[in-house]
Amino acid sequence: FMEGELMIAKRQGFQKVYDLTERVLPDKVDTSTPSSREYQQHLIDNYLRSNGVGTPAQIAYLRKGLKPAIEKLCAELLEDGHLERVAINKQSYYLLAGQDQLLKTSLSRSKVKILSPFDNLLIQRKRTKVLFNFDYRIECYVPAAKRQYGYFCLPLLWGQAFAGRMDAKMDRKTGVLDIYNLYLETDEPDLFVQVLLPSIKSFLQFNGGSDYRIHNQVRGR
Repeated sequence: FMEGELMIAKRQGFQKVYDLTERVLPDKVDTSTPSSREYQQHLIDNYLRSNGVGTPAQIAYLRKGLKPAIEKLCAELLEDGHLERVAINKQSYYLLAGQDQLLKTSLSRSKVKILSPFDNLLIQRKRTKVLFNFDYRIECYVPAAKRQYGYFCLPLLWGQAFAGRMDAKMDRKTGVLDIYNLYLETDEPDLFVQVLLPSIKSFLQFNGGSDYRIHNQVRGR
């Protein structure tokens, strides 16, 4: 799948159904093979447009043996002025030229974003830990006795910081969203909950629910 030989044709419940790429990809799509440099620059540009900043290791994530080439090309693109470099938490990152102003922009705290465990912001766990000091992993693959937060705990992004997570489950029969544990990881827990409640109501509506219950609030990291 990562090499493009298979594509996802459809989903059956939570399972992906794969098929050969030539039977899934529309004929009008250009499938001509790019040069190595074109491919590497596509990965760099696409990653940095999506994630803002990144290291060669992060850009080459899940692509075995590609990191040295990405590292070399990033250095060349830096000299050409296509990329810039910035230090965050004593770590050096690349970003697209002219995008450094975005790093100085404050994000609104008028709304809490309830993220999927598979959101791009979280998919590289070490990166999330370094940039946001937020240690996260999805625990549905962890034995119940070893779970710290819950089966499908959802990260909560408030402005520029992760301020908590909620262990939630939707009861499709009753339409009730059960939030078994709401973890508050912020110095402003009362304000955070106040801003979070409208987001929970929107989340409930999106999932076709009619009511929600918060069973337990846990303060502190």
